[in-house]
Amino acid sequence: MLGVLVLLSIAACSTTVPGRATAALPRDGEPPLNAAPAPPDPEDIIQAPEDGRSLEAHRIAAATPIIPAIFPDRTEYCFPEGAFFSTEAIEGLYFTEGTAKPILDKYGFASGWGECQQDVDDRGTLALSVELSDPASARAAADELAKAGQDFDERTSTVLDGYPVQTSSDATNDTVEIWAPVGRMLAYVYHTAPSGQALDGATRLITEHTRLLEAFTPTPQAELPNLPIDPAGLIPRIVKLPGEIQKGTGPYELEAYLRLAIDAKAERDLLADNGFESMYYVTSGDEENSYSVSLYKFPGSAQTNVVYDGFARLEEEAFGGTPFELPSIPDAPCFVFDGGYAGTPSFYQRCYVGFGGYLASVDVGGLDAADDTAKMDELLPEQRDLIRG
Repeated sequence: MLGVLVLLSIAACSTTVPGRATAALPRDGEPPLNAAPAPPDPEDIIQAPEDGRSLEAHRIAAATPIIPAIFPDRTEYCFPEGAFFSTEAIEGLYFTEGTAKPILDKYGFASGWGECQQDVDDRGTLALSVELSDPASARAAADELAKAGQDFDERTSTVLDGYPVQTSSDATNDTVEIWAPVGRMLAYVYHTAPSGQALDGATRLITEHTRLLEAFTPTPQAELPNLPIDPAGLIPRIVKLPGEIQKGTGPYELEAYLRLAIDAKAERDLLADNGFESMYYVTSGDEENSYSVSLYKFPGSAQTNVVYDGFARLEEEAFGGTPFELPSIPDAPCFVFDGGYAGTPSFYQRCYVGFGGYLASVDVGGLDAADDTAKMDELLPEQRDLIRG
């Protein structure tokens, strides 16, 4: 699971000296504070072909249930999850070919977010939030999606609190699917559990899902292109990464960020108690490696230090990272994860720097050797200088 861990987690704990994010002056041999590299331009971070749909997806994340909060045994990753900007991607991952795409296209799909976890026996649970053009479209899409699924296997159709429900079974498990329109939004849940238990679990999940969506206000579709790319002004403090910018890049408020966190409960308490203001996540990749930067903003260094201490404990004790020393910044907390599988080595490094109210993590993945620090030695000093300003 470490391979999954490092791909999904963007929790950062950061410091300029061990355990503290202080406003320290540069030490001998370090570059002067005005030697920071040029930051990326906003247009290099989030391109516009999605017309604001990527930014809306990050808002929708906060209205999508965190699966382990409802099912503590569902802690294993299943299916790609996160932001969805196209109906092709949604259908290709979650529905039978030829069923969902035409329906979602017809009813004005705008954006979506999916959460998926499974237990150790591969029983999966999915919660998908989809934004459509209007409430009538959401109601019609719920009915048509439920009916489309009936043509592909033996399912039992019913209604729960007015929502269409599909149930199927095998020798040991039941699977329940529910579609629930909430204004312009459509909630879809899929839950597999031992025989006789799936309907109760799916009912609890759709109840939480609709509660979250009822509190969510979708952006009018005509205004999606005007959503702010960088509402907290964090991009100028983020190092420019190699390769092409990838899905998931963008700003996240607290509840949205928690859909990316490894331990949402622990991190919610830690961040909320210390004045979390915003965070920005950038992820990229080239032919050899993957990269990411997470930048968090807090009111000041006192709050940053408390969050650092909490994340530092999680990083080594709960997330399984192995500490290592980075030659360019020896006192920076750094960890390496073994993400290899099937005999193929692949390592993922994460290092942290901090200054004042900023915490930053820099990740480099796809490494053949755990001690290959060449890329990290380039990126981390640059990131340090940018947050120093």
